Amino acid sequence: QATGVRIRLDNGITGYIHIKNLSDKHVTDPEERVSRGQMIHCRITKIDVERFSIDATSKSSDLLDKNHEWRPPKDPFYDHEAEAKDIKVEEDAKKIKQRQTYIKRVIVHPAFHNISFVEAEKIMANMEQGECIIRPSSKGADHLTVTWKVADGIYQHIDVREENKENAFSLGQSLWIGNEEFEDLDEIIARHVNPMAAHARDLFSFRYYKDTEGGLKDKAEEFLKEEKKKNPQKIHYIISVSKNYPGKFLLSYLPRNRCKHELITVTPEGFRFRGQTFDTVGMCFKWFKEHFRDPI
Repeated sequence: QATGVRIRLDNGITGYIHIKNLSDKHVTDPEERVSRGQMIHCRITKIDVERFSIDATSKSSDLLDKNHEWRPPKDPFYDHEAEAKDIKVEEDAKKIKQRQTYIKRVIVHPAFHNISFVEAEKIMANMEQGECIIRPSSKGADHLTVTWKVADGIYQHIDVREENKENAFSLGQSLWIGNEEFEDLDEIIARHVNPMAAHARDLFSFRYYKDTEGGLKDKAEEFLKEEKKKNPQKIHYIISVSKNYPGKFLLSYLPRNRCKHELITVTPEGFRFRGQTFDTVGMCFKWFKEHFRDPI
C-alpha cells in the first residue's frame, strides 16, 4: 500500500509527501487526493542536502500556517500594528475586486452599460445630478444595479431583482425594487429614480441647506454653534447631504447646548423622517419644528 507521493519541484528537485501530510482529513489512498502530473501547493518541511531532495506537506493547516510554526520568529521590534493595517488594506482591496465581478448582459437601453460599480462612478463624475447608469449586478444574472448621482462624489446603488427571464443574459419580464414591480427600465427611471433625484434637488435648494463635506457632524456643529452665538434665542438647524449614507441627508440642530443629528431619506414618494413620509420639504420641516422635542 502506498505510504505517500513522490513530487518534483519547479526547479527539478524531487521530494516526498507522506500520506499523513497530504491532507488535514484522513487519507487511506493517496490517489483519492492527487493524480500523476497534477500540480499541487505544498510547504517544504525538511531539506536533505546529501540526497538533494525534500520532504513536504500539502495540509491546508500547514499551508496557511496560522500558528506560525513554519515561519522564522519575528524580530522583537517587529511592527505588528503596521502588519495588521497592511492586511486590512489587502482585505478591503479583495472585497472591492469581488464587488467588481459581474456577468455581462445583452440589454439594449441607452442607460445600460456592461461596467463595474467603480467604472460607473468614474463615468458619472461628469454627469449631472440625478442622472443614472444601469449595470450588471455582482449578485448574479437575475439582478441589475441602478446607480444614480445624488451629488458630486455621492452615488446610490439600487438593487433590481429580475423575474420571468427567457435566459441568463436577457432582461427579466418583470423588475422589482423591494416589493414594488416595474414593467421595464424606463419605468424604473421615470417612477423611481427621477422622483428621488427631484426630491434631493429640493433639499439642495432649501434655504437651510449647508455643505458639510459629505455630512460631517463636526462641520455641522461648528456652523450651528457660530449661529447660536449670533442669535442665542433661536433653535438653529441645517440640512446637508450624507456621503456615508447615499440617498440620505443629515439634519443637524441645536436645541440647547448639545447638537443633535438625524437622517432624512429621499424616496420616490417624498421625504422619510422618523418613520413618516412627507410630500414636500416644507411639510417635512413644519412637522420637525412642531415635534423635534418628541422622544425619538
